[in-house]
Amino acid sequence: MEVIKIKNKKVAEIYFLTDKKENKNSEVVKIIRNSLFKCYNELPIHNKKIAISYSKDSFIKNRMGGVGADALQENLINLQINPVKGWKKELANSIAHEYSHLAVLDVRRWSTVLDSLIIEGIAENFREEIIGGKKAPWTKALTKIESKNLLKRLRVKLKLKAEKLHHPLFFESKEYKMWSGYSLGYFIVKEFREKYSSLSWKEIIRLKSSQILNKSGF
Repeated sequence: MEVIKIKNKKVAEIYFLTDKKENKNSEVVKIIRNSLFKCYNELPIHNKKIAISYSKDSFIKNRMGGVGADALQENLINLQINPVKGWKKELANSIAHEYSHLAVLDVRRWSTVLDSLIIEGIAENFREEIIGGKKAPWTKALTKIESKNLLKRLRVKLKLKAEKLHHPLFFESKEYKMWSGYSLGYFIVKEFREKYSSLSWKEIIRLKSSQILNKSGF
Protein backbone atom coordinates (compact mmCIF):
# COMPACT_ATOMS: atom_id res chain seq x y z
CA MET A 1 0.00 0.00 0.00
CA GLU A 2 1.11 3.54 -0.80
CA VAL A 3 -0.29 6.57 1.02
CA ILE A 4 -0.54 9.90 -0.82
CA LYS A 5 -0.55 12.96 1.42
CA ILE A 6 -0.96 16.57 0.32
CA LYS A 7 -0.48 19.41 2.80
CA ASN A 8 -0.11 16.80 5.53
CA LYS A 9 -3.57 15.37 4.84
CA LYS A 10 -4.19 11.88 3.52
CA VAL A 11 -5.76 12.08 0.08
CA ALA A 12 -5.59 8.46 -1.01
CA GLU A 13 -4.33 4.98 -0.27
CA ILE A 14 -3.15 3.01 -3.31
CA TYR A 15 -3.54 -0.77 -3.39
CA PHE A 16 -2.23 -3.20 -6.02
CA LEU A 17 -4.60 -6.15 -6.20
CA THR A 18 -3.28 -8.53 -8.85
CA ASP A 19 -0.01 -9.49 -10.51
CA LYS A 20 3.27 -8.49 -9.03
CA LYS A 21 4.73 -6.05 -11.54
CA GLU A 22 7.04 -4.09 -9.27
CA ASN A 23 8.79 -2.61 -12.31
CA LYS A 24 5.52 -0.88 -13.22
CA ASN A 25 4.12 -0.25 -9.73
CA SER A 26 6.49 2.59 -8.83
CA GLU A 27 5.79 4.28 -12.16
CA VAL A 28 2.03 3.92 -11.65
CA VAL A 29 2.25 5.47 -8.19
CA LYS A 30 4.28 8.40 -9.52
CA ILE A 31 1.74 9.14 -12.26
CA ILE A 32 -1.17 8.89 -9.83
CA ARG A 33 0.55 11.13 -7.30
CA ASN A 34 1.21 13.84 -9.91
CA SER A 35 -2.38 13.71 -11.12
CA LEU A 36 -3.76 13.86 -7.58
CA PHE A 37 -1.68 16.94 -6.80
CA LYS A 38 -3.09 18.76 -9.82
CA CYS A 39 -6.65 17.79 -8.97
CA TYR A 40 -6.31 18.60 -5.29
CA ASN A 41 -5.46 22.22 -5.98
CA GLU A 42 -8.89 22.67 -7.57
CA LEU A 43 -10.99 20.18 -5.60
CA PRO A 44 -9.52 19.00 -2.29
CA ILE A 45 -10.77 15.56 -1.20
CA HIS A 46 -9.48 13.21 1.48
CA ASN A 47 -9.36 9.59 2.65
CA LYS A 48 -10.03 7.88 -0.67
CA LYS A 49 -8.82 4.51 -1.92
CA ILE A 50 -7.42 3.56 -5.32
CA ALA A 51 -7.42 -0.15 -6.19
CA ILE A 52 -5.25 -1.23 -9.12
CA SER A 53 -5.12 -4.44 -11.11
CA TYR A 54 -3.35 -5.33 -14.35
CA SER A 55 -5.63 -6.44 -17.14
CA LYS A 56 -5.42 -8.14 -20.53
CA ASP A 57 -8.96 -7.09 -21.43
CA SER A 58 -9.10 -6.39 -25.19
CA PHE A 59 -11.54 -3.48 -24.85
CA ILE A 60 -9.27 -1.72 -22.36
CA LYS A 61 -6.30 -2.39 -24.62
CA ASN A 62 -7.85 -1.37 -27.94
CA ARG A 63 -10.48 1.25 -27.05
CA MET A 64 -9.50 2.75 -23.70
CA GLY A 65 -5.82 3.51 -24.23
CA GLY A 66 -4.75 0.82 -21.78
CA VAL A 67 -6.66 2.03 -18.72
CA GLY A 68 -10.15 1.18 -17.53
CA ALA A 69 -11.52 3.03 -14.49
CA ASP A 70 -14.63 3.56 -12.44
CA ALA A 71 -15.75 5.16 -9.19
CA LEU A 72 -18.94 3.19 -8.66
CA GLN A 73 -18.46 3.06 -4.90
CA GLU A 74 -18.06 6.05 -2.62
CA ASN A 75 -14.44 6.82 -1.78
CA LEU A 76 -13.01 4.23 -4.18
CA ILE A 77 -11.45 4.38 -7.65
CA ASN A 78 -10.95 1.05 -9.42
CA LEU A 79 -8.25 0.98 -12.09
CA GLN A 80 -7.40 -1.73 -14.60
CA ILE A 81 -4.16 -1.19 -16.44
CA ASN A 82 -2.79 -2.75 -19.62
CA PRO A 83 0.55 -0.99 -20.25
CA VAL A 84 0.20 -0.50 -23.99
CA LYS A 85 1.42 2.54 -25.89
CA GLY A 86 0.00 5.72 -24.35
CA TRP A 87 -1.13 4.15 -21.07
CA LYS A 88 0.74 6.66 -18.89
CA LYS A 89 -1.14 9.64 -20.26
CA GLU A 90 -4.39 7.73 -20.07
CA LEU A 91 -3.74 6.84 -16.44
CA ALA A 92 -3.29 10.51 -15.53
CA ASN A 93 -6.49 11.33 -17.42
CA SER A 94 -8.45 8.55 -15.76
CA ILE A 95 -7.41 9.61 -12.28
CA ALA A 96 -8.62 13.16 -12.91
CA HIS A 97 -11.92 11.94 -14.39
CA GLU A 98 -12.69 9.55 -11.54
CA TYR A 99 -11.35 11.99 -8.92
CA SER A 100 -14.04 14.47 -9.95
CA HIS A 101 -16.68 11.78 -9.41
CA LEU A 102 -15.50 11.26 -5.84
CA ALA A 103 -15.50 15.01 -5.24
CA VAL A 104 -19.08 15.23 -6.52
CA LEU A 105 -20.21 12.32 -4.38
CA ASP A 106 -18.81 14.07 -1.31
CA VAL A 107 -21.30 16.92 -1.71
CA ARG A 108 -24.34 15.65 -3.62
CA ARG A 109 -26.29 12.62 -4.75
CA TRP A 110 -26.06 10.84 -8.09
CA SER A 111 -29.64 9.72 -8.64
CA THR A 112 -31.10 10.45 -12.07
CA VAL A 113 -30.29 10.12 -15.75
CA LEU A 114 -29.69 13.88 -15.80
CA ASP A 115 -27.27 13.52 -12.88
CA SER A 116 -25.34 10.93 -14.90
CA LEU A 117 -25.08 13.25 -17.91
CA ILE A 118 -23.93 16.23 -15.86
CA ILE A 119 -21.54 14.36 -13.59
CA GLU A 120 -19.86 12.61 -16.52
CA GLY A 121 -19.72 15.94 -18.34
CA ILE A 122 -18.09 17.55 -15.32
CA ALA A 123 -15.53 14.75 -15.21
CA GLU A 124 -14.25 15.21 -18.76
CA ASN A 125 -14.28 19.01 -18.68
CA PHE A 126 -12.46 18.93 -15.34
CA ARG A 127 -9.93 16.47 -16.76
CA GLU A 128 -9.28 18.65 -19.82
CA GLU A 129 -8.70 21.75 -17.69
CA ILE A 130 -6.55 20.10 -15.03
CA ILE A 131 -4.51 17.57 -17.02
CA GLY A 132 -4.87 18.91 -20.56
CA GLY A 133 -4.55 16.87 -23.72
CA LYS A 134 -6.92 15.89 -26.49
CA LYS A 135 -10.63 15.26 -26.27
CA ALA A 136 -11.36 11.73 -25.10
CA PRO A 137 -12.88 9.35 -27.68
CA TRP A 138 -16.09 9.03 -25.65
CA THR A 139 -16.68 12.78 -25.89
CA LYS A 140 -16.49 12.54 -29.69
CA ALA A 141 -19.01 9.73 -30.15
CA LEU A 142 -21.61 12.32 -31.17
CA THR A 143 -21.31 15.74 -32.76
CA LYS A 144 -22.80 18.75 -31.01
CA ILE A 145 -25.82 18.66 -33.31
CA GLU A 146 -26.31 14.95 -32.69
CA SER A 147 -26.04 15.59 -28.96
CA LYS A 148 -28.71 18.29 -29.13
CA ASN A 149 -31.00 15.89 -30.96
CA LEU A 150 -30.34 13.22 -28.35
CA LEU A 151 -31.22 15.63 -25.57
CA LYS A 152 -34.58 16.30 -27.22
CA ARG A 153 -35.27 12.56 -27.24
CA LEU A 154 -34.20 12.20 -23.62
CA ARG A 155 -36.17 15.09 -22.12
CA VAL A 156 -38.93 12.81 -20.85
CA LYS A 157 -36.38 10.39 -19.35
CA LEU A 158 -34.07 12.80 -17.51
CA LYS A 159 -35.74 12.24 -14.13
CA LEU A 160 -35.59 8.45 -14.35
CA LYS A 161 -33.31 6.70 -11.90
CA ALA A 162 -29.78 6.65 -13.27
CA GLU A 163 -29.46 2.88 -13.26
CA LYS A 164 -32.48 2.54 -15.54
CA LEU A 165 -30.61 4.00 -18.50
CA HIS A 166 -26.95 4.30 -17.59
CA HIS A 167 -25.53 1.27 -19.38
CA PRO A 168 -27.47 1.58 -22.67
CA LEU A 169 -26.94 5.36 -22.82
CA PHE A 170 -23.29 5.53 -21.82
CA PHE A 171 -22.01 2.30 -23.28
CA GLU A 172 -23.98 0.75 -26.12
CA SER A 173 -27.44 -0.49 -27.02
CA LYS A 174 -29.77 -0.82 -29.97
CA GLU A 175 -31.25 2.57 -29.16
CA TYR A 176 -28.08 4.56 -28.45
CA LYS A 177 -24.68 4.70 -30.06
CA MET A 178 -21.74 3.71 -27.86
CA TRP A 179 -20.67 6.49 -25.48
CA SER A 180 -23.61 8.75 -26.44
CA GLY A 181 -24.19 9.83 -22.85
CA TYR A 182 -20.59 10.89 -22.41
CA SER A 183 -20.73 13.11 -25.50
CA LEU A 184 -24.01 14.73 -24.52
CA GLY A 185 -22.88 15.39 -20.96
CA TYR A 186 -19.57 16.78 -22.19
CA PHE A 187 -21.24 19.32 -24.50
CA ILE A 188 -23.74 20.46 -21.85
CA VAL A 189 -21.05 21.12 -19.27
CA LYS A 190 -18.69 22.62 -21.87
CA GLU A 191 -21.28 25.23 -22.83
CA PHE A 192 -22.08 25.91 -19.18
CA ARG A 193 -18.38 26.33 -18.42
CA GLU A 194 -17.94 28.77 -21.29
CA LYS A 195 -20.80 30.92 -19.97
CA TYR A 196 -19.74 30.75 -16.32
CA SER A 197 -15.97 30.54 -16.51
CA SER A 198 -15.55 32.52 -13.28
CA LEU A 199 -17.13 29.76 -11.21
CA SER A 200 -14.71 27.45 -9.44
CA TRP A 201 -15.03 23.70 -9.65
CA LYS A 202 -15.88 23.72 -5.96
CA GLU A 203 -18.91 25.84 -6.78
CA ILE A 204 -19.88 23.91 -9.90
CA ILE A 205 -20.06 20.49 -8.25
CA ARG A 206 -22.50 21.86 -5.69
CA LEU A 207 -24.99 23.03 -8.31
CA LYS A 208 -28.02 20.92 -9.11
CA SER A 209 -27.85 19.08 -12.42
CA SER A 210 -30.96 20.93 -13.58
CA GLN A 211 -29.26 24.28 -12.89
CA ILE A 212 -26.28 23.35 -15.02
CA LEU A 213 -28.47 22.13 -17.87
CA ASN A 214 -30.75 25.16 -17.81
CA LYS A 215 -27.92 27.68 -17.51
CA SER A 216 -25.91 25.99 -20.25
CA GLY A 217 -28.46 26.94 -22.88
CA PHE A 218 -27.70 23.66 -24.63
